[in-house]
Amino acid sequence: MASKSVGKYKKLLEKDNKVGDKYVIIDKKWLEHWKRYAGIEKSDEEKPTKPGPIDFTSLADPTTANSSNEVQVRANAVEGNDYSFIPYELYQELVVTYKKEGQEIIRKVIPLGEYSTTIEVFLVPLRLRESRASYANSKQIYRSRRTKVEDLKKDICNEYRIPMSANYRLYASTDEKGFDWEPISEQANLTLDDADLTKNAFITYESRNISTHSSSSSNKPYYDVGSKSHYTPGLCGLSNLGKTCFMNSALQCLSNVPPLTAYFLGQYEDHINRDNPLGMKGDVAKAYGDLIREIWSGKSSFCTPKSLNQNVARYAPQFSGFSQHDSLEFMSFLLDSLHEDLNLVKKKPYVEKKDDDGKLTDSALAAEQWEYYRKRNQSRIHEIFHGQIKSIVTCLTCGTQARAFDPICFLSLPLPDKAKIRIFKLDYVRLNGQIKSYSIKCGENGRIHNLIQEFCGHFQPKNKSIRQKEPMNTDSAASNSNPSNRNDDDENDEEEEEEDFTKASDYDGHQPKPDYILAVEIY
Repeated sequence: MASKSVGKYKKLLEKDNKVGDKYVIIDKKWLEHWKRYAGIEKSDEEKPTKPGPIDFTSLADPTTANSSNEVQVRANAVEGNDYSFIPYELYQELVVTYKKEGQEIIRKVIPLGEYSTTIEVFLVPLRLRESRASYANSKQIYRSRRTKVEDLKKDICNEYRIPMSANYRLYASTDEKGFDWEPISEQANLTLDDADLTKNAFITYESRNISTHSSSSSNKPYYDVGSKSHYTPGLCGLSNLGKTCFMNSALQCLSNVPPLTAYFLGQYEDHINRDNPLGMKGDVAKAYGDLIREIWSGKSSFCTPKSLNQNVARYAPQFSGFSQHDSLEFMSFLLDSLHEDLNLVKKKPYVEKKDDDGKLTDSALAAEQWEYYRKRNQSRIHEIFHGQIKSIVTCLTCGTQARAFDPICFLSLPLPDKAKIRIFKLDYVRLNGQIKSYSIKCGENGRIHNLIQEFCGHFQPKNKSIRQKEPMNTDSAASNSNPSNRNDDDENDEEEEEEDFTKASDYDGHQPKPDYILAVEIY
């Protein structure tokens, strides 16, 4: 293959993507084969064989493999192992030369947060239903999460042959059986992601002349604008958007901080600083304020923190999607964002902090450094949550100490673990060759000497008055000088030895030495 073509292909494969670009999901093995054949990558073969047709059948979900609309990738396909991406422009050239098998899988680049992008591999499953009362038949379709709600009207019209000019209202249900419906026509400009329609939702339509509808399982209207509520303000649950309990727990904690909630129920919008380069353009503060007002409105027993979740994900992509994350990390980002979005200091001055010369008292130095901090940070978040922590740095050479009072928002107080005990199986060998096993309990953070002490404690009598045997007389000492007698005594000691002793006759006075410990098994 000409080097000019190779260079062109490499350029296409390495190009940066941007929102809206089209890519084709292609079989990884086929792509690697083609790269070797085209000379883009080195091959162990002298002359690699020409690849066959581009095979999409192995990647497509069997239920959508023959779809002329959107093909869904099989659920267990893994990027980098089963498939890769190539730009649509490159695919157009390859399919002319190599042909294809199955329906091509085309995807677009979508935004991921404020500054990142991603290629959307798995589409959102939706189920079209002819009416809210029709439980039997529904048609499965797949759409991009960036599809707007108004575009679902075209799907409804095409499926049920309804004129586009027809006057009807769209409804959606995320209930597993499609019982609880909500009107979504008013959310026409929202994407499926924004409207929280990403979990195999039902979509249907109804004439605008019908304002309410009762299901077989409920006598309540599906949509009643004029209904009044009798819920306790603040006593409001938060819907789980997948695995967002980490976010909900943090939000519930902050919602019950009286001075913070009172502030957001007031005129906090007057303090929004949209020009702060360290802030989030006021978006996070506005979304949080709207959520707090909904929680404390008393209009519902639960609400969905969808808008706040999306605004946080725009500026912190690590929180995008609906996966589990650390609750403290989320709260830390949220409070920092609220602080910067509501910082009254419009233009932060440069402040040079003085070194500690040791002349000021702790309280005077703390006040001085706090004033430096306030020159750049003034918000209600700062007033409620920020504080100082004292640290001392000592020079190892001259011993000079320097104090610092650094600002903090969180003070971690780890809860101590319950004391954990480990059991060691220990085989003890006496001089006479006798072996006896012991189960020794020792703290998890103990050392070897603690283990030895516990072991030796098994040879102490329970009767504290017993310290040692009576001193041996001369005859006994003489008889024990005989090696044979000494061995017999040792054997007798072994027979008498027990883990616990209650009387003098049970205690043989034997004390083990650490050198006798031969094996320790941990379990």
